Amino acid sequence: MGSFSVTFSLLNSVPVPGSHLPVGHRQINLRG
Repeated sequence: MGSFSVTFSLLNSVPVPGSHLPVGHRQINLRG
């Protein structure tokens, strides 16, 4: 769960492009 929280925080903190947002969400879903 720690990784999930950290990843989510990083994604929220770092301004990623629209193309990168869906990719990150997909990775988080697969991991979580």
